[in-house]
Amino acid sequence: MIRNALTVINRGRLLRALAGLVVVSEAAGQVDVHLAHAGEAAALGREEVAA
Repeated sequence: MIRNALTVINRGRLLRALAGLVVVSEAAGQVDVHLAHAGEAAALGREEVAA
């Protein structure tokens, strides 16, 4: 499994490269993850929120 071969930092990089949009609804207890399109440039204006 590739996950076991990656460092924690590189796992995060891979996740950020694959995820185009993440929408969290705390009220509904739901997380929607939308994948990035192949060849899409790095997303600009990402908002990171600490839990």
